[in-house]
Amino acid sequence: MEIPEMTKQRMEEMAKSMANSLIVPDAVIGLGSGEPITSIMNAFKARAPEVKKKRMQIHCTKEWMKDDLRSVGILAFCSGDEKEIPMLDFYMESPDVVCFPRGVKEPIFIKSDAVAEFNHAMRKRSRFIYMIATGNHVVSDEIRGIPMELTNNLNGEVFFKSWPSNKGGITGLRRNMEKGKDRFYIEWVPSVEQKIEDWNAIEKELDEAEFVLAHNLFTNSNNCKLMHAGNAPPASAH
Repeated sequence: MEIPEMTKQRMEEMAKSMANSLIVPDAVIGLGSGEPITSIMNAFKARAPEVKKKRMQIHCTKEWMKDDLRSVGILAFCSGDEKEIPMLDFYMESPDVVCFPRGVKEPIFIKSDAVAEFNHAMRKRSRFIYMIATGNHVVSDEIRGIPMELTNNLNGEVFFKSWPSNKGGITGLRRNMEKGKDRFYIEWVPSVEQKIEDWNAIEKELDEAEFVLAHNLFTNSNNCKLMHAGNAPPASAH
């Protein structure tokens, strides 16, 4: 599937349209990272009086976003503790990789930057996810490397070695293990030959593994919708 590039003007139109549709009473919104997410944040800022009147909450993955929103009186949060993140009505993220593996109906998304527990928690606690693709990302017909955070103990090390034996592919360190740290960072690159038919099940297994602190795999199990220049709605007039 070809995903058209999103111009800055189109991105701003889309952001205004999404803000229009999401400004509803008591909505709880999550914002990830990337240029389209910044545009959406700015659209909420521009409508600050309405956002405040509707008693909305916006949970951010970036501290500067929280500060920006609070500067105009919007109730915004940025938590490093996933237990403090509530259930979200919507979570918006921009993918680095959009995968269309053979035999899979819906696209699979990967964030290839550093894994963070609060991004992971937002994904798990969202009723709906919008993955906003701008065209400045990789499109692949195979699953690319999936970043993960593991507990820096025996369980994490066993997972690191046994996961590729069970699921295929290879695992490698994204950075050196540091003594005294509670976690270490890896990447799993699935096998091209060994096909996995149910990626929702893989996502669920990673979510439920106690020693997998976070991962950057997004399937359609959370009602994950791809939005791009070709299907993003225009801004409605207000």
